[in-house]
Amino acid sequence: MFARRLVKLRELAGLTQAGLADRIGVARETVYRWESGKHATPHKRMRDICRALGVTEEQFWNPEWPSESDSIKQNTTRYTPGPYLEIPTNEHYMALACPRCGATDFSEKARYCRQCAYPLYNYCMHPDMEARHVNPPDAVFCEECALPTFWSREHVTLEEILGERAMRSVRSTEGGSRMT
Repeated sequence: MFARRLVKLRELAGLTQAGLADRIGVARETVYRWESGKHATPHKRMRDICRALGVTEEQFWNPEWPSESDSIKQNTTRYTPGPYLEIPTNEHYMALACPRCGATDFSEKARYCRQCAYPLYNYCMHPDMEARHVNPPDAVFCEECALPTFWSREHVTLEEILGERAMRSVRSTEGGSRMT
């Protein structure tokens, strides 16, 4: 049932597999495997999947939803694809609005958008979040380490944003919960 619902709701939302994958922060191949039934229902990702589709989990599992009068396209957030070079920033190179989703409801101390997790600064893509450098909005490569910048990329996964240390932590937490 999961695979059929995912395909139906993704298509109703007007998303491609790549578009849904981008919103969730996974590879397009992962969405393909979910939709083809090659991978089991990703219980730990259901919240992200539902948010990306603009539905509640109850709506996701209800085979009678949506009805003719319901529309999920209205509820979904559209992400602007990258690159995001030369977007308006403040004097510290912080984006005035999230380059990816356009959100503006973040504090002046924020480093990442709370709506889509995208960097609010044109950081280099160093795998260690704490070692990332801030670059001018038009920088394609980091001025300090020569790594590509987030804003210069067309697609960025959640794993790339979180970095190696955070992903190891997530994997160890997931691994630990399987053992109990």
